[in-house]
Amino acid sequence: MTMRAAHGPDTKTACCGIANCAKRRSVERRFDMPILTLKLSANAKMNNASALANDLMALSSQILQKRAEVTSVVFEHVAPERWWLGGELADAVCAQLDIRVTQGTNSQLEKSTFVAAAFDLLSAQLGEDGRFDARSYVTVQEVPASDWGYGGKTQQQRKVAL
Repeated sequence: MTMRAAHGPDTKTACCGIANCAKRRSVERRFDMPILTLKLSANAKMNNASALANDLMALSSQILQKRAEVTSVVFEHVAPERWWLGGELADAVCAQLDIRVTQGTNSQLEKSTFVAAAFDLLSAQLGEDGRFDARSYVTVQEVPASDWGYGGKTQQQRKVAL
């Protein structure tokens, strides 16, 4: 039986080989860059877009340990006649927040904590008069490191270069 050295001195080795190793996730987070896309129903009143973008970025940094300096936040408004809930046009404030992260860089607990905190943030900032619909979604999408990147390099290329 061959034993692997736990977190050996080889800097090219991310960790001990354990699939969900915290050290491996820590190394991979060095090059993490999420993008958050928030789709809002046209009746959503965003009093301060900059504050909301910063709050979403802070959540991704604090909960998911993502790097703020390479985080993108995009807002999109959806026309009232294009947002349906339960087969009827939505009259409540609706939102769909998607965050894309590199696959395997966050635990299930981190992702579920982010979903709850992001929903609470959106509800508080957009739900005037209790009109924020509970059928608003928050999704954490995991993208393989080989399938996305920034600055012309995939996340996999950045990891290999470490």
